[in-house]
Amino acid sequence: YDRVNRQGTGNLLEACTEHSPDLKKFVLISSQAAAGPGAEDRLSRETDPCRPVSDYGQSKLMAEQAAAGFIDRLPVAIVRPPAIYGPRDRDFLIYFRILKKHLRPLLGFQERRLSICHVGDAVSGTILAGESERSAGQTYFISGGETTWDELTRIMAGALGVRTLKLRVPLFALHALAALNEVFAPLFREAPALDRRKAREMAQQCWTCDWSKAAAELGYRPSVGLEEGVRETVQWYRQQGWL
Repeated sequence: YDRVNRQGTGNLLEACTEHSPDLKKFVLISSQAAAGPGAEDRLSRETDPCRPVSDYGQSKLMAEQAAAGFIDRLPVAIVRPPAIYGPRDRDFLIYFRILKKHLRPLLGFQERRLSICHVGDAVSGTILAGESERSAGQTYFISGGETTWDELTRIMAGALGVRTLKLRVPLFALHALAALNEVFAPLFREAPALDRRKAREMAQQCWTCDWSKAAAELGYRPSVGLEEGVRETVQWYRQQGWL
């Protein structure tokens, strides 16, 4: 994470400064993980203090800090999408496969809220940040809206056309599974999809963000509704033989 997100971003900025000082815009695609989880009573804003809870989020924040160091030399804009879903995504694919087995696990016993963004809207917001004359030196949340994990997974199951059994999974079970994954990961010679750092992110109560600044300054509007986007994603997975 550090080598790619922090050092890689710094290397690109240095290269642009040296070889393309007249660059029209440098857009850094960061992540909501850089800001960290939000409060339960309101959406996170760009001006809120950043409190990442994972190595990934910390590395993204350090990439933002690297970009901020070049603002006096390059027109830098930063976009922070939340969880992204859509064709080609593999993170939500894991959950779709669980739902296909007629199980709908939900973490903990309290409702969890999140912002989510279709990949098409994430791309649209990024392009707008690149083309806008107002975006230099600014940071924007790019989101498709807010939902709950319960609502999201019901929509996902509906798109699959399956009936599911809802299971509440205690948080200690999530952390235990993550620890076991780390123990056995060397046997498979690959990083586990769920480790203790990822579990810390998943266990947070609220991952919602306010995209009104992008709407006001960039003219951004999400164009893909959640049910439409999930249906499209399922269709693409099936066409590719992923589901």
